[in-house]
Amino acid sequence: MEGWRIAANLVMPRMKMMAAKDFYWQKTDTRGWRETNCPLGEGMRHYKDFLRMAAEAGFHGPISLHVEYAIPGVSDDQGIALSREKDGEVMAAAQRGLDTLRSLLREAYKGT
Repeated sequence: MEGWRIAANLVMPRMKMMAAKDFYWQKTDTRGWRETNCPLGEGMRHYKDFLRMAAEAGFHGPISLHVEYAIPGVSDDQGIALSREKDGEVMAAAQRGLDTLRSLLREAYKGT
């Protein structure tokens, strides 16, 4: 069994909220492998399985969606707009993340 599944099984009965963000491992020339944040659903997190586990455990707490990734030409690597004129594009990225999260939740909680 993968380590994240073991940890999820242990925490599910006590989980009161969750934070949602995604990442992938990127190899760099200077620092080796490094975690790189990306839009929800585009990384290597197991959201379908994890959210299904949460649904089966009866989780109904709040979920905090994190937009902490670079939006090319719009934000730095923490999702912070480079100028106020780009705020709309940052909000559009957040909306895409929210739409992805809602879709994953609908699938995971279907029939529960």
